[in-house]
Amino acid sequence: MMMGFLDSKLYQWLEHIANFFFLNLVWIVCCLPLVTAFPATTAMFGVLRDWHKNDNRAVVVPFLRYFRRNLKTSLGVSLLWTAGFAVVYVNLRIIDPFSSVFEFVLMAFIGLVIIGFVFTTVYLFPVLVHFELPLRFKVRNAFFISVSQLPYTLLGSAVMFFTAYFVYHWPVLLLFIGTLSGYLMYMICYMAFEKIGASYEYEAQHAGKA
Repeated sequence: MMMGFLDSKLYQWLEHIANFFFLNLVWIVCCLPLVTAFPATTAMFGVLRDWHKNDNRAVVVPFLRYFRRNLKTSLGVSLLWTAGFAVVYVNLRIIDPFSSVFEFVLMAFIGLVIIGFVFTTVYLFPVLVHFELPLRFKVRNAFFISVSQLPYTLLGSAVMFFTAYFVYHWPVLLLFIGTLSGYLMYMICYMAFEKIGASYEYEAQHAGKA
């Protein structure tokens, strides 16, 4: 009877739920120093990618492997994103778009930059674990994919928005929602990668060797 339960669909679903919850806890713990938030999120997406590719549901060992492998690149992206956010935030605080035509145009430009940051972030972590490329190519490719696959980009942006909204209003959801939204994000990005096709992956890999 026990063997029958272990082979049942119910047990498999319970095992999947437990793995998602455990991965979420590992991700939260590794994000606590804050400076490691990007490497931890990259590692989480790496594990989710492994889960999508095969039936191996390991958590800790692959998480630590992806964390170490992408530590330098993820920290570089973290610095880049933090600097970009700081510049945008300062400009939003000091610019009055109604004071002059120049400041209105500048505000419109900053708005485009914010949209570009959001769109690029949709694909950022999946690209970090999906392609073996130098950092500059990973950021560039994340942006170009976001522009070329706009429907998927808008869908991914909506997932990020609603995740942030729910966590802001109900912080306890952070215990569950991180890996769930991460997996949904990865699946959206994977569909975009599939639509781009093998020709893009070939070009991206050769660009990384240049």
